[in-house]
Amino acid sequence: YYQVYHDPLMTAGGTSIISEIIEMAGGKNVFADVGAAYPKISSEAVIERDPEIILFPHSHGTAEVPVAEIIDQPGWGTITALREERIFGLDPDKISRPSPRLAGAVEELAKIFYPELWPDVR
Repeated sequence: YYQVYHDPLMTAGGTSIISEIIEMAGGKNVFADVGAAYPKISSEAVIERDPEIILFPHSHGTAEVPVAEIIDQPGWGTITALREERIFGLDPDKISRPSPRLAGAVEELAKIFYPELWPDVR
């Protein structure tokens, strides 16, 4: 699940560039079946789809997005991603703007989705 915005609650639908990046990285966008690029959704819809991973832009403009905005959603304590602490803030410039940086976004998401395939290089 990619949370575009908190209020109103918005996600990346199946026609968005973000959804394409998620799929290229080997993930499945839980809202890929929604035709709008960036639809408003309900909190209940997120709970019902029970994402294994939650992604969000770590900032909007110059304002940082607090993780608490996501973690503290009423009823979200049952969501697998939150129970397993699989919530990740991403650089919005990499993932939401069509540019050569999208390749880096695909790699970053692949590392999140499949950490066992990316051993730490130190």
